[in-house]
Amino acid sequence: MNADRATIAPSSAEDTGAPEPHRARRLRPSTFVVPAAVAVVAVLVVATPPLRTVENAIVILRAAALTGIVAIGMTFVTLAGMFFSLASAGTTVLSGIVFALLADSQGLVIALLAALGVGLVAGALQGWVAGVAATRSSSRWRAASSCPGPRYWPGTTATST
Repeated sequence: MNADRATIAPSSAEDTGAPEPHRARRLRPSTFVVPAAVAVVAVLVVATPPLRTVENAIVILRAAALTGIVAIGMTFVTLAGMFFSLASAGTTVLSGIVFALLADSQGLVIALLAALGVGLVAGALQGWVAGVAATRSSSRWRAASSCPGPRYWPGTTATST
């Protein structure tokens, strides 16, 4: 057979133009979440006139600012590959409650210092618990990984290496 005239069968469905069933386009959840959120906000703004004010937008942004600031910090910690506490929101709320309770009676400076102290103690306690848990789990892992391996498991024969 002449090499110039030989035909080669297509190697995949892509060459023939037929769609491959296992490579169907998958839609991500984010494809629907953002348009759905925009639609909900649009409906609420149309249905509720007080939501159309600039003051309301400022209130919403202020409420979301603290969560956004914490999320930015957690992003850097996560990208660095470090363990982080999922209770940071709870610690923030606890500190905020302490600040609110003390602000009227003790003054802003004392309330701020107390809130920072409570946040520091709560964070240290959470870090200690996470550290103890990580240490205990890693020591168990080391003990489990020091076993000789499958060549000494029941039902196998020991071979010399």
